[in-house]
Amino acid sequence: MHLRTIAGNLKFPEGLLKLSSYFARHSYATTMLRNGVQVEKISEALGHTSIKTTQIYLESFGIDEMTKLNENLLK
Repeated sequence: MHLRTIAGNLKFPEGLLKLSSYFARHSYATTMLRNGVQVEKISEALGHTSIKTTQIYLESFGIDEMTKLNENLLK
């Protein structure tokens, strides 16, 4: 069964009906990052051969979010 079909069957909001494996991977990676997991470990979990790929993948967080995460690591 396709993820979009599952989303429709579960009556997800219209915006989430575009659910895909990309959406799931991105959610997984961003959740890991928000929980303080190192980018290197996220890269490994996603199977990226280059950490640069992972950094581009996570770029949507923006610098403010990254700064906040780094500050939390120093507490």
